[in-house]
Amino acid sequence: MASTNGALPDFEVIRNIWSLDIKKATAAQKAIFLWYYDRYLPIVAGLEYFGDKFRKYHLLTDEIDVHGVKKVAVTVTSEAYGMLVYDNCKAKWEEMYKFRELNKSKGTKIPENDDKFFGKYTKTKDGKIPPKGFTEEGLDLLSTLQDELVAFREEDAANDKKMQKYALKMVKEKYKIPEDVTAPEKRRNKKRSKSVTPPSSQKKLRRLAE
Repeated sequence: MASTNGALPDFEVIRNIWSLDIKKATAAQKAIFLWYYDRYLPIVAGLEYFGDKFRKYHLLTDEIDVHGVKKVAVTVTSEAYGMLVYDNCKAKWEEMYKFRELNKSKGTKIPENDDKFFGKYTKTKDGKIPPKGFTEEGLDLLSTLQDELVAFREEDAANDKKMQKYALKMVKEKYKIPEDVTAPEKRRNKKRSKSVTPPSSQKKLRRLAE
């Protein structure tokens, strides 16, 4: 956030992230796309599913083995929930950043009852937390986002996963990974040189020689 002075991309940009026009996209649009895929999605899905060892070599709809069970790395539900959280918290995160920048030397805590620091869908008008965690408006948005992402993934699959492959290509370029490399290099454990302990008879000879 420091590079943008605390400002985050608008929610509609994140919501329509997979609609990026690859040929016409500006450098700024590509940067947001890469940030979403490489920085935000791993937090949303969990590093055990979409961490460095997987994200840099596979598509988000590829399966990953987790404790002997194969699962889609980033499920529709996980991604939709991540988008909901983004819309819920974007304004709050920006206000928190401003507050901390202004109060760096003072050590002042963020006010608990200031509306600026409330989530968009996690506080009702009377200041209470909704029974289901989010307001009905937030839950409706979650359902809509799931439908939109299902439609995108079906369309992308029909197009040979063009957008997912583009995202993976960008990640590999960022980390300077050759396109044909499909897994992280296994680190070889260096063999430790064993210290040879001389037999007791040799120790005795040494002592006698001394």
